[in-house]
Amino acid sequence: MNEIQNPHIIKVKKLFARYDKKIILENIDFEINAGEIFMIIGGSGCGKTTLLNHMIGLLSPSSGNVFIEGEDLFGVSEEKQLSILRKFGVLFQNGALFASINVLANIGLPLKELTKLPEEAILPIVQIKLKMVGLDNVLTLLPAELSGGMRKRVAVARAMALDPKIIFLDEPTSGLDPVSAGEMDTLIDNLSKILGITFVIISHDLISIKKIAKRAIFLHQGQIVAEGNPKEFNKHHNLIVKNFFNREQEEEEEEEEQEEVEL
Repeated sequence: MNEIQNPHIIKVKKLFARYDKKIILENIDFEINAGEIFMIIGGSGCGKTTLLNHMIGLLSPSSGNVFIEGEDLFGVSEEKQLSILRKFGVLFQNGALFASINVLANIGLPLKELTKLPEEAILPIVQIKLKMVGLDNVLTLLPAELSGGMRKRVAVARAMALDPKIIFLDEPTSGLDPVSAGEMDTLIDNLSKILGITFVIISHDLISIKKIAKRAIFLHQGQIVAEGNPKEFNKHHNLIVKNFFNREQEEEEEEEEQEEVEL
């Protein structure tokens, strides 16, 4: 069914997820506006990845709905669901590039498998996507020949191959050094501003959250315990949320104390 007059590009409505008798997600309800950078945050085991897997169609909810541009992802035919799924790209935490094929083949794979484009049309599209993520001269390289930050950028380029309106990112800065992580944040922010792409990001990186997130939900034990501007979560009435966002300040103070001791 369609969500009537839904102004949001994504809407998750009263979603429950259960494994056997255990409730993993409970009454999850939120909306995402077109073109914004939206983050799903929380501690380990809170249900972030499970929620993401429901939003991209890898898992079906026990009850509730996921609407993409007003269309119920789990309330349509299989053929219609596939057409909805093609509206977004996904970057998994490890990048999920195929190790045995080069960058050109990795990025071109969605175009080859899901479109009728001739081979000669795929190369210029891949080159454009690579320029969008700030990479040149890597077409013939294998993933193992790239740095961690470059692999993530190639994965973003592949997620953009079919010109999606939405891109889901699972811990995009995980495993990156501070400089590469900052470059990834800047890339996401620029793609959102220039192309109007909606980004839905799982993250526990406080620097990224504070730098680029426009809105966020905070999960704890499978429930939303905070929602809104994450820059204000350090003053939240929920102590779990407040402590999560204040830990960076505590770490900085500890580092300063250690430097003074060493001096």
